[in-house]
Amino acid sequence: MNNQLLFAPEDQDLENQDNKSSNTWKIAIIDDDILVHQVTKMVLEDYTFDGMPVEFIGAFSRKEGHKLFEEHNDIAVCILDVIMETDTAGIELAHDIREQLNNHTTRIVLRTGQPGLSIEEEIISKYCINDYKTKTELTSAKLRTVITSCIRTYVELSELNKAKDGMQYSMDICGSILSDPKYTSEATEYSKAIIESIPQLLNAINDNLKSDINGIVAIIDKNSSDQILAGKSEQGSLINQSVNNILPKNIQDFIANNAEPFITKIIDNDIISCIKKDDAIKSIVFLKGIQQLDDIETDILSSYLRTMLTALNNRFLF
Repeated sequence: MNNQLLFAPEDQDLENQDNKSSNTWKIAIIDDDILVHQVTKMVLEDYTFDGMPVEFIGAFSRKEGHKLFEEHNDIAVCILDVIMETDTAGIELAHDIREQLNNHTTRIVLRTGQPGLSIEEEIISKYCINDYKTKTELTSAKLRTVITSCIRTYVELSELNKAKDGMQYSMDICGSILSDPKYTSEATEYSKAIIESIPQLLNAINDNLKSDINGIVAIIDKNSSDQILAGKSEQGSLINQSVNNILPKNIQDFIANNAEPFITKIIDNDIISCIKKDDAIKSIVFLKGIQQLDDIETDILSSYLRTMLTALNNRFLF
């Protein structure tokens, strides 16, 4: 049987590719002087970091800045005037960003037109203000240097938060499935839960990933017949199909030649996770046509599948 017929054709996802190519670093300029907005944009109009340009969003007061952060959760850098409608409007907005909106990722650069103004070290530390410059000392070159440093830190923090949140979400799903009595007695029901939970996990770590995923959970036993425990495809149930009729030849070869106790690998946009029970038995999860995952997303998914396949082996394979 032609395994290519069992799954829907791979979506080229051109719309997602277009979105990805237009990604930008969002820079918020919050200042009551429109000239500051104009000059900042002019200085940074051709700026790029890691091949991506900047996108400017602006506000002219604490209230407008607060609304801006409510509407955008992906602001990389905020260039924030200290004195706007009040002498402390910028400091108060920094408090809003960190304490009320719980945003600890955006890098905040305080900028003031008052050369003699001094911001207490305690405030800078408390609100995680990343730089403090007067408008006269923040030259074109220095501004670009500050933006580069801030975006680099923003990326690192975003990746750490993504990994932490993703691992926590995967642990929550694991706990929910493993503690549910309805999944403790039937390997097929448990395996079905694995397949159904994967879109939830991927959407939790990246809401741009597609939620319609085809694949199988199966047992490959060289001493007896292989068994598909759960599967999803455009053609419906795969339970009565042969594993070899489902898996592409390169995936079959990889499983047969793999000696690792556990491994997850992306092969031609397909994902295979394989864990050994003993020399004869391997439990696998095969996912067809997963769109490209970054390293963090791959690690989270791999960790999740390892936990679920280990539980499958321990609970149902003797």
